[in-house]
Amino acid sequence: MAKYTFQGIPRPLVRTNQTFIVLSVILAVVTHFYWILLLPILAGLSGFFSREILLF
Repeated sequence: MAKYTFQGIPRPLVRTNQTFIVLSVILAVVTHFYWILLLPILAGLSGFFSREILLF
């Protein structure tokens, strides 16, 4: 049976993601273009469903 090691998510990636989400929310509220909130959601879903990212 193969053992899998979980290394976690690198901290710079997490901080970049959080910054992108916060800036998207601020931009959406200021401009009243609420479709901007779809950008972090789509980016997160694309990373979640990408097999290349999950394997590394």
